[in-house]
Amino acid sequence: PLIFIIVGTCTLSVCLFWLILKSEDKIFDLNCNPNINFKKCSKIFQILFFSLYILCILSIFLRQMDFQRPNNFFILIICMISVVTYSIFFNKKNNSFILIQIIILGLCLSWTQQWIFPYLIGIDPWYHYSFTSKILDSGFIPEGYQYSYLPIFHLINGITTLCSGINYKFSAMLSASLPQITCNVIFIYLIGKKILNNIYLALLSSLIVIISNYHIFMSYRSIPNGFGG
Repeated sequence: PLIFIIVGTCTLSVCLFWLILKSEDKIFDLNCNPNINFKKCSKIFQILFFSLYILCILSIFLRQMDFQRPNNFFILIICMISVVTYSIFFNKKNNSFILIQIIILGLCLSWTQQWIFPYLIGIDPWYHYSFTSKILDSGFIPEGYQYSYLPIFHLINGITTLCSGINYKFSAMLSASLPQITCNVIFIYLIGKKILNNIYLALLSSLIVIISNYHIFMSYRSIPNGFGG
């Protein structure tokens, strides 16, 4: 399909562009500019990020359509992504804080999709809800089902439901979606840092993964594949 040709061409172009810049040492040379106050810029970006985050949450609660996130929510998300990107390039030591911002951004993209609906989204999550309910009602793993011999996702959701007393949807958000987003951000950062030996690229890699469409899709659907991270 044309879409894969476009994506492949763009990816190849970016990689070639990166190789050319890297070979000429023309990238990530902000440290050579003594006029930049990195600490001050970092604080400004932090304040700006959390201000935009609060506005994102308010836009969800003040929306006019019941089952639709407003357009200003997505505008604020784009602004948050831009702020995190600039924070990465003006970052000196607070790598962990930027990773937390990326995780918060991923949760905002995923969990707001859950909040605007009264219960589960999609078809498969209802099947897994039913299977988890059977485990909780009977006290053992029922036989003859597709996940009877691989019930890790359902057991963790069931344990979270029993321990916290919340319903299945919020239990899945805490036990599956939150670990998935957190682990993907941290693992991609560590892998990028190890392979590329560049903090900026490692942080950017985590950011790009967390805002990719398929990652968002898998993080708000309560299915075992989303727990694969």
